[in-house]
Amino acid sequence: MHDAMRHAVGLLADSAERLRPGPTPRAKELASFTDFLLDFVHHHHSGEDEHWWPALQAGSAAAGAVLAPLTDDHHELDPLLEALRGHAAALREGSHDVTAVRRDAAALRDHLLEHLAAEEPVLVPLLTEHLSDSEAERLGRLMAKTAPRKGLSYLLGSMDAAASLERQQLILSKMPPPVRWLRPLMLRSYRRRVAVLVPT
Repeated sequence: MHDAMRHAVGLLADSAERLRPGPTPRAKELASFTDFLLDFVHHHHSGEDEHWWPALQAGSAAAGAVLAPLTDDHHELDPLLEALRGHAAALREGSHDVTAVRRDAAALRDHLLEHLAAEEPVLVPLLTEHLSDSEAERLGRLMAKTAPRKGLSYLLGSMDAAASLERQQLILSKMPPPVRWLRPLMLRSYRRRVAVLVPT
């Protein structure tokens, strides 16, 4: 999921760099993509704070001190997420400020990439040492069950672009069967929509 997030936030910043003033197909598509990405990031980070971190702390008394800075970093992203939420509304109307959208999209990309690079070396050992397979399975199912349904084609497309087939299959196994059945259709939709954001 981190790899999908990296891909998506890079796509956001690349598309913002190609943005022009006024109501355009790219502006409208970027509004939808921005809404997806903000929901994706918020769900992922709130899931870590509310579910994954407490599970790790239950297995290791020392985990709390290690994880607290990561939660603080999540909250530092909130103003950027809120700013981009406002940009999405303006993009949908064609009243956006191109310079501000580019600035905040790049800032989110940079902050998120830095956060993930700092989080993974801390998180992976904790998960390996202090979280049972059964608890990880339970939390994975919970995250899939509570994930936003809006923008699902964007999520599957970002996973397809960034993750190995083995990792995708693992994540898909936690998702409802209709998502797995409809994946080929949603990937085609994703490619059409990305062609509007960042033409090849």
